[in-house]
Amino acid sequence: MALTHDYTIVCEMVRPEMGGKFVIVGLFPNGIGTPVVPFPMPLLTFFTLMKADAPGTYNYSGKLSPLATGREISPIVRGVIQAPAVGPAILVHQIMSPQFTAFGTHTWEVEIEGQEPFVTQFEVTRVAPQQIRVR
Repeated sequence: MALTHDYTIVCEMVRPEMGGKFVIVGLFPNGIGTPVVPFPMPLLTFFTLMKADAPGTYNYSGKLSPLATGREISPIVRGVIQAPAVGPAILVHQIMSPQFTAFGTHTWEVEIEGQEPFVTQFEVTRVAPQQIRVR
């Protein structure tokens, strides 16, 4: 019994809808841009699609950290993934108020009990502050 990682989307929020669809808000396709660190985000969400080779319940733990130090940004999370049938299994994990203290590569690592962990990398990059012009 195993889950294989297909992809993970990094975004602000995911909202489930009727009919098995999801609304993804605030997608970060090129990483997270900020003018300064440290900075807190209100919410950071990871939408992960996996494939189950058998129906079942899978225990997991997740960790958000900078690649350079490996020190957790938020406490290690634990949960359960329900795979009702062979095929797609979805994990939506939200982290409330993560505090990013450095620019660079960060990782979301998920370890499913009895399997090798899979890692999603994303960048926290410096961007120029937006200037608002009033005329």
